[in-house]
Amino acid sequence: MIGYGFMGKAHSNAWRQAPHFFPLKAKVEMHTICGRDRARVESARGQGVGRALIKSVYERAKAAGSTRVYWQTHETNLIAMKLYDQVAERSGFVVYRKQL
Repeated sequence: MIGYGFMGKAHSNAWRQAPHFFPLKAKVEMHTICGRDRARVESARGQGVGRALIKSVYERAKAAGSTRVYWQTHETNLIAMKLYDQVAERSGFVVYRKQL
């Protein structure tokens, strides 16, 4: 799981709960692969950290038998999206939601 603050907690909680709702072929194991805060992200930009992290995720997913890796980002995350456009394909899906 990648994320910090609220999103990190949301991602990890979703995966812990997934086996209750979906028949998963693999056992879900949680591993922290990086800690992030805004200052560290900004200081690391352009040094290849994001690309290396994504490559590691790809390698781990392939070793675990996964055939696809996907993630979401906010439309304002333009700097990261430049990297994502180089290492993956945009799916074309648009996410809609309504707060109730």
